[in-house]
Amino acid sequence: MESSKPRKFSRKGQEFVVRLMKGSDLDNGLLEVLEVLADVDLAPSDARKVFWDRLRTGVRTFVATQSKDSKETVIGTATLLIERKYIHRGGRVGHIEDVAVRGDLHGMGWVQR
Repeated sequence: MESSKPRKFSRKGQEFVVRLMKGSDLDNGLLEVLEVLADVDLAPSDARKVFWDRLRTGVRTFVATQSKDSKETVIGTATLLIERKYIHRGGRVGHIEDVAVRGDLHGMGWVQR
C-alpha cells in the first residue's frame, strides 16, 4: 500500500478495510490479534507509549478492520519497516513483520502469500 488512504476489500463474502493503525486500534482488538503470535503483556498505557515511539521512528503498522453496528474491530495486522541501504545506491528495502489474523479467522483463507 503505497498510499496511506484506507482501502476496502472483500474476501470470503465479507468486507474489510486495510489502513494505517490508529491509537484507538489498541482498544479495538489489535492487542488481541497480536496475542496469536506471542504474549503481549502490556498495560494499555504502555501499549500507547510503544505506539507513539514506533510512529516517531517511522515504523508503520497496518490493520485490517471490519465494522459492525458502527463499531470498528481489528481482525488482522502487519508491520512494514523500511530500511535505507548503503548498497544499491542508497536504495530502500522493506521488511514485513508481525503478520497476524484474529484467531477465530484462522484457516479461512484470509491471509495468503
